[in-house]
Amino acid sequence: MRKEYKVMLIIIVGIVLSLFLFTKKKDIRKAFLAAMVAQLFTWPIGLLITSLGLVEFPVRLFPKAIDSSFLHGYILNPSIYAIYYIHYPKQAKLIWKWVYTLLITAIPVLIEFAENKYTDLVSYKNWSGYRSWILLIIFYYIIRRYLDWFFRNAPKQGVINNED
Repeated sequence: MRKEYKVMLIIIVGIVLSLFLFTKKKDIRKAFLAAMVAQLFTWPIGLLITSLGLVEFPVRLFPKAIDSSFLHGYILNPSIYAIYYIHYPKQAKLIWKWVYTLLITAIPVLIEFAENKYTDLVSYKNWSGYRSWILLIIFYYIIRRYLDWFFRNAPKQGVINNED
């Protein structure tokens, strides 16, 4: 088995374990919706960045289907976002919210950076980890604002109940 496939397997197992460890039963619905909404951003932007030739994914899941990374757009980034959302410190001071966001968004960026440096999973052409980090910070903010709005208004619309 190639080194890249071992790394992908480690990432997938790590994500599954993280979701089990950091998601309480009462937060499963929120985490699931957070991951689905995050995919609305990460997947199309990943496709755009790949089609513009800014990043290449020489070794990837489903190589005949798409040039972008299924692992990043559909598994890694949305799963990390789900954990981020359900543990977001809503009552904390603004500085701690920023620190939390900067640290959590650094996780997928550091993974991507390591993949770029040590494997053939990611190849930066006209891209950098800083751009990925800035995009993730923006996405996390937009998605968090949407989900906060949704979960604040959903009980009024009868979409979810608050029995948790």
